Amino acid sequence: MKNMMKKMGFRFQMIGMTFAMGFGSVSCSMVEFTTPLPEVSVQEKEFPQSLQGSYSSNRNPSESMVVQKTRVIHYQLKTVVFVKGKRNEGLTLNGNTIKEEGNDLAYAAYPMGDSILGVQTKVDTSVVLGDKDQLRTMDDWFFINKKTRNEDGKVTWQVFLLKKEKLVLSVYGIIEENSIPLLEKVAKVKIENGIVAKGNVSNAELQKFISSGGFSKMEEYTQKR
Repeated sequence: MKNMMKKMGFRFQMIGMTFAMGFGSVSCSMVEFTTPLPEVSVQEKEFPQSLQGSYSSNRNPSESMVVQKTRVIHYQLKTVVFVKGKRNEGLTLNGNTIKEEGNDLAYAAYPMGDSILGVQTKVDTSVVLGDKDQLRTMDDWFFINKKTRNEDGKVTWQVFLLKKEKLVLSVYGIIEENSIPLLEKVAKVKIENGIVAKGNVSNAELQKFISSGGFSKMEEYTQKR
């Protein structure tokens, strides 16, 4: 790992956000860096063949995703039931569709006895490799870096860790406050008032942070055969 000892400058802040990058939707706090991680790594142009394929969420059976060569597409199936002759608060039946208050997408309507089943599939292309999103590798770990902007308008990166064992693909992130003391200790950075001051972290320190459980599992998927 000698060639991976280069120091990386970073800054991050805890923010409330919805994790929706094709690996499900989880309300959480994320960490943001000023550079993609790990800096000393291989930036891949495509997802490897071992990661490509269709997956089902182990957390929510209505969620699935497809990993293609350069993108991740997330699908979420949602259903509602409109009961004939009764008050359906928040739902409006209009011909072959059902509209839900606060939802811009319509549900396709299917007769079901005295009720009507509304079915809706939300499609989100959540990762596109290139200038906006990056896939980096270090050892047997894959890192997805998603470019964003913080409250000051500065470009930052949200970093997610992927690891696959047989047919199970797990997604990790730094999402819990109990990870902060470990990061301060391993990377020797200081956090004040929820903001992390600029500091340096090497690839070796990043590996130690990972092996010490600094990244928390956010989602788990099983690949469809």
